[in-house]
Amino acid sequence: MTDNISIENTFLKKIMQDIKCKRSEENINLFFNEVAMNAHFVCIAKISEVPKSTKDGKNKFINNADLDLQVVTSDDGKIYYTAFSDIIELKKYNDDDKFNIAVLNFES
Repeated sequence: MTDNISIENTFLKKIMQDIKCKRSEENINLFFNEVAMNAHFVCIAKISEVPKSTKDGKNKFINNADLDLQVVTSDDGKIYYTAFSDIIELKKYNDDDKFNIAVLNFES
């Protein structure tokens, strides 16, 4: 269910490339600022009730609907939410289109 998702995070991906080339305090600060202030992330989600589309094209969750975000567990037992900079990165992780997508930002 990734057909109409358009998340790119162009500046975030540029900063990440810059950090690979030069890991400086300035680049790290730019990265965290972009994550906190501007970036949106694509997450694999399980939704208990299908949201209803509104007139303005947005989806509205039904009251008391559950939204579970996919997590991964590291070898040492730490749990992390999956979050991808765009659909291309998500498809590298999971190319199966049989899942729901949630788009979240830092405030979500």
